Order: sequence, then C-alpha cells, then structure tokens
Amino acid sequence: MFLYLVNTVSIWLCKVGALPHSNIDHAGICPSNPSELVTRIISRLDNLPSSQDAAVQLCTGEVSFARWPCCSLMELLLRYLDVSAPPSTTVLEYLINSTIDQNEKHRLRKLVNDREACGRWLENYWPTLLTALNQFPNSKPDAATLCSLLPKIQARFYSVSSTPMTRSDELQLTVSVVQFLTQNDGKRYGLCSNYLNEIPLGTMLPCFVRSAPSFRLPDDKSAPVILVGPGTGIAPFKGFCDEMAIELHSFRRVNNHFKLRVGFSREKDQRKTYVQDLIREEGRSIPIALMEHGTHLYVCGDVNVAQGVEKAVMAAIKQHYSITEEKAEKFLLTLRDEDRYHEDLFGVLYKTTVLKSCDGNLKTEAGFRNWISSLFN
Repeated sequence: MFLYLVNTVSIWLCKVGALPHSNIDHAGICPSNPSELVTRIISRLDNLPSSQDAAVQLCTGEVSFARWPCCSLMELLLRYLDVSAPPSTTVLEYLINSTIDQNEKHRLRKLVNDREACGRWLENYWPTLLTALNQFPNSKPDAATLCSLLPKIQARFYSVSSTPMTRSDELQLTVSVVQFLTQNDGKRYGLCSNYLNEIPLGTMLPCFVRSAPSFRLPDDKSAPVILVGPGTGIAPFKGFCDEMAIELHSFRRVNNHFKLRVGFSREKDQRKTYVQDLIREEGRSIPIALMEHGTHLYVCGDVNVAQGVEKAVMAAIKQHYSITEEKAEKFLLTLRDEDRYHEDLFGVLYKTTVLKSCDGNLKTEAGFRNWISSLFN
C-alpha cells in the first residue's frame, strides 16, 4: 500500500487543570469514527432500532455488555466500536451466515480459512467494515449481533511536546495526519490523526495521560544527551529543549557543546539522508560520548528506526574501539541497565512504497535550525 504523511499539525489541549502537570509523557486520545462511515454502515444492517434516537443496550440473553453504555446505535458505532480497522475473522465468519449468496459464502470462507488469501486481501484493500459489506453486498447482518462482535476503539498515544515549566495549563501534541492509498486505489484515513485534525476548536476531547519515567531527561540537566528523532519523533524533544533552556537559563551557556545534525530523506532538493547516516557520519564522537562521558542516548520513532539506530551505534562503537560485535552488544546492554539508552517507540508498520511529508518551516535545514534556536531565545 502507499502511505502518505500529508501534514503535521500541532494540537494544543487546553484547560487541563484537573490533570497532573508533572510526570506526563504521553496523552491517550479516544477518537470517534467518521459519521459518514457510520451512517453508511447502519444503512446495510438488519433489525435496526425502532427509531434513530432509540437507546440500545447490547446483551447476550439477559446479560448486558456492561462496558458499553445505553445509547443510540449511531453513538455506539461512532464513539465505542471500531469500524475503521479491518474486520476480524470472527466478523467474517458471521458474514458467511448473513448472506444467501453462495459465491459470497465461498469467497468469505476462503478469507477465513486461507491465511495467504486473507493477507493479500488486507494488503490490497486495508478493508474497513464498510469495505467488507460493499464487497459482499448480499450480506445483511443483524445490527445487535454484529455490534457484539466488534472490538472497542483503542486509544492512540502521542508523546507530549510541551513542558509544564512553560505552559502549565496546556499539553501540546505533534501529530502526523495520515492518509494512504491502497493498491486498488482506495483511500484510507488514520482514525485518530484525522479526528484530531478535523474536530472544531473548543471541542471537549476524551483523553487521559500516562507516565513514561524511562524516557525523561537526566536529573542533572547539564548532563550530555544525544537526541535522535526522525519525523514526528522530534515530538518529545521539543519539550526536552524547552526544559533544558529553562534549567540552563540561556542557550549560550551550552552553545559550545550543542550540535544539531539534520537529515532529509523525502525532500526533492535535499540529499537523501537518514538518522542512521548522520550517526555514521559522526564517526568516533558518538562512541566516545557514550563510553567515556556518560552521555544519555534518546531515540523516538517507529520500531524500524529504533533498530536502525541501534545497529548504527553498535557499528560505530565496533569500528572506533576495534571490538567484536558481542562486546559492542554487551556495552549497549550496559547502557540500558544504567538507564542511559532511552526509547519511545510508536506507530504501525505498513508496507510502503511512497512517503510524503509536508511539514512547513521544517523542510529545510535552515528552517529547522531557526526552530531549535528559537527555543533558547
């Protein structure tokens, strides 16, 4: 499939006075499904409530589903049940019984029983529940039964980009708004990122916060750190830089020890450079910093990035100190044991062939440097 990161937005959550302001590292956002998607799904269901506003309660026999509130079917599908993710095998099995078309039954059984066929279907369509209903148009599932099989919408976590030391009543999130085209040219939208991008200003947003104590600056703010953050991986480091600027009072106090390396991998007029390349280009400075100066290494990004950074750091250590891979691996384990190797990993991994990023002022190295410098002014 083709994944497009079409825009990066800054989201400010205001008036969070009821929340604790210290030890907040991630915000969990509870998104809603698009209303148009839900409306189209409801039009395909059987045995609907007597009216659109009628309150319903999911139950099995006389036992109700306590995790879902008594509400309208529209609200249930909008706020609580995940209809944007690919349907589960259990849902596909139910669709077999809800269609009278023998050809549809055969195709559905193939998806349920043939793992490779199901994998191709997921890769080609990244189907939502509506996709499945449209591909099997003679299926008319019972509304209550189908809802009882759907999973709940999972909260999405975002690294907090602000520090309470500067704005105590607000949380800032840095979010890539995700849209992608499947191989059959169907357009899909990241549920939470598009929800955040489209909700009106002033909307009451269901959210909660959690702590990530292993991904924080050292207590001694003058301790050396290396921050590696590709793309929206810079999110937590924005708060880090704000915090360091306050603790150290002035950028000039650390200017002699501050170094910024910027790489761009998707911009037409920039040399294609990844963070792993920047680590290799640094040569011996990173191994020396880690092994001789007690430096902390922070990595924020997806799993692939984290693995690439670890391999690049290990290679740099091996080369500079002429040691075996086993000894380099042992040193990285020691870094983790000493709480000096920190990771904040996120995101779903897709098979991608195209990746676009439109990030305004951060598209050039000069723009990125201006942004960093502005934090310390």
